[in-house]
Amino acid sequence: VGDDLMVTVSGEGEQMRSGMLTIVGLVSTGSKQLDASICQVTLPEVEELTGYEGAGEITALVRHPDALELVVQQIGLALPSGTTVMTWDEIVPELASGVEVDETWTKLMVGLVIIMVFLGIASAQLTAVLERRREFAVLSALGMRAGQLVRIMLAEGIVLGLLGGGLAILWAVPAAWAMATWGLDFTALYGDIDLTVSNILMDPVIYGDFGWWLVPLALGLALGATVLSSLYPAWYAIRTDPAETLHVAR
Repeated sequence: VGDDLMVTVSGEGEQMRSGMLTIVGLVSTGSKQLDASICQVTLPEVEELTGYEGAGEITALVRHPDALELVVQQIGLALPSGTTVMTWDEIVPELASGVEVDETWTKLMVGLVIIMVFLGIASAQLTAVLERRREFAVLSALGMRAGQLVRIMLAEGIVLGLLGGGLAILWAVPAAWAMATWGLDFTALYGDIDLTVSNILMDPVIYGDFGWWLVPLALGLALGATVLSSLYPAWYAIRTDPAETLHVAR
């Protein structure tokens, strides 16, 4: 800081101009290669050298990505005419394509996990039905209707869903909070190597998302999985012939 920097600029249809600018600040981004190529100078000196007033480019960070389009509209209305407002996906389309691919694969993997959970719960429920065939046959012989058997199976599924969702919340909420607070630090893994994606510098500490929306989401998934997985075992239970089941059980 305080040293002079020789800068050469050229505009469209203009001759090249050079000048000495005073370095007034350094940048610390976490990338040694990037920090070695960027410094801060005074705006009046840049305006005198280039012949243009004001900043040439302003970068803004948005806390909530879902509000990006709204922020772009508000900034565009506040800036003078002739100013171009561009989002990150317009500046780096290859990175935006990579993000879309990652989101697609993430949704696919989550869908596969949910399907496996459904199949696991359905298998456990069906096994419970097969082990209690004689019990269901006796209840049917005593006059219990098919709808009552279905309600019994669905009630068991709801109880299992509430217990499973409650246990999941007890261990998942602290884990999600820790992930959102401290994150996963890959600094030791990459060392001095810059972590970049499509030439964009990435933070080596990756943080998760956390909010109380996790509670209804976990309960909803648990209840939905157990109730839906109980439908086929319940249908199998009401389709069982009581006489044949009791005859086989003897």
